[in-house]
Amino acid sequence: MPRFYVNCELYDNLQLTLPLNVHKHIHSLRLRANQDIELFNGDGKSYAAVITSISKINTTAHLKTCNNDLVEVHEINITLAMSMINNDKMDLVIQKATELGVNKIIPIYTKNTQMIKPDKLKHKFTRWCSIAISSMEQCGLNKLPILSEMTSFENIISNYINHTKFIMSPKNMTHDITINTINKPQNIILLIGPEGGFTVEEIKYATQNNAIPITLGGLILRSETAAIVGLSVIKTKFTNWIK
Repeated sequence: MPRFYVNCELYDNLQLTLPLNVHKHIHSLRLRANQDIELFNGDGKSYAAVITSISKINTTAHLKTCNNDLVEVHEINITLAMSMINNDKMDLVIQKATELGVNKIIPIYTKNTQMIKPDKLKHKFTRWCSIAISSMEQCGLNKLPILSEMTSFENIISNYINHTKFIMSPKNMTHDITINTINKPQNIILLIGPEGGFTVEEIKYATQNNAIPITLGGLILRSETAAIVGLSVIKTKFTNWIK
């Protein structure tokens, strides 16, 4: 069933004129009146709806019931602290992290991060939100991940004291605790470095503040690959993701 995001309050028996972008999408899919669709607004719920009318200028729909058939995958709260990387690669990370069910995405800057001007960053956030919404429409999730303001690596390490922190790094850093020795946590932060990777000093600072390094047999992955793999490892380890 086609799914569409609408940025407004939704409830049973609502008669709704759909936003222009949704109207255009429905036209491109060649949907017709009386066809069933699903609507959601990112609050964690979705609604079964039917198209009541469609014209060249607008589409209306009637919401029938709240749909609880789609099971959310947020068994734990996962935050991705992602170092800023090349445009297309960052877009890919936002897309795949949303599909993998993260609760929050925080862009971070590190010693090796290329800084971005504030006006360009604002434009990127608008694009990332659009990418996240499209991913939700495709994968069946109803809870929109929070896209937080950009912050420093040090801020993540020092301020998120109630989170279990994992840092992806191919560097051979010994640590008394590994991911395999951790019981299921409620809140997790996964830190991913930029193209140049975290510096030795950053990894040392992180581990001294209870971050747990994750390595994949010494493989050196691209940042976008590390994010996808790291989230997959965490989901496999701590949730009922695979059945």
